[in-house]
Amino acid sequence: MELTFFLTWVACLLSYSASINQKLFNKPLNKPLAWGGFIIFLTGAYIAASQWHIVVIACFYVLALVMTFWIIIIFMHGHIKNKNFPTAITAVMLLSVLVSLGGQYAT
Repeated sequence: MELTFFLTWVACLLSYSASINQKLFNKPLNKPLAWGGFIIFLTGAYIAASQWHIVVIACFYVLALVMTFWIIIIFMHGHIKNKNFPTAITAVMLLSVLVSLGGQYAT
């Protein structure tokens, strides 16, 4: 499940980085490149989620993660002052810890 979180987070950061209003980079990323990366990472997240859930639930799960992560990115947008790397890495580490603590399924 950590892989699903990580891939979805990177996908959402890529789509955010293509925006004119983004604060992660000095210039926005190329839109076709960023959205292509978004689709690739989201497909990987969907495949990883489908290892744990049935196909429809995995689709809704990844969709819910995307919507949640976009909201988190927008809230972080107001609190960062061009701190490129620490923002992305801190969020990935926090999400990985949260999933590791409470998101594992017993087999």
